[in-house]
Amino acid sequence: MDSTTTGLRGCTQSRIITDVLQKTAATAASWLVLIVDTGAMRTISSCSGMYDLMECRITTVENLGAKRQPLPELEAVYLVTPSVASVEAICKDFEGNKDMYGKVRAR
Repeated sequence: MDSTTTGLRGCTQSRIITDVLQKTAATAASWLVLIVDTGAMRTISSCSGMYDLMECRITTVENLGAKRQPLPELEAVYLVTPSVASVEAICKDFEGNKDMYGKVRAR
């Protein structure tokens, strides 16, 4: 491992950026919206910046708990903590006949 991936911060950044977001971006047909809960936002903020996210074709980061506008022209990536509240919030995005996003990926 080189110095950029050593330690907890570097390993976390590698897992999120390389193993999740870059691999997702490689198969995405469009720019991505990243939807996160509070725990995931803390983790991402501690180990990466907006530049890192933009390199992974993330155009915007949205809070799972906030009211959000549908963006059906973009693909979405949900990166959340494994909690009942987060799963329930994701399920609310798919209630009714609304198309929040063009394609959805949960990580």
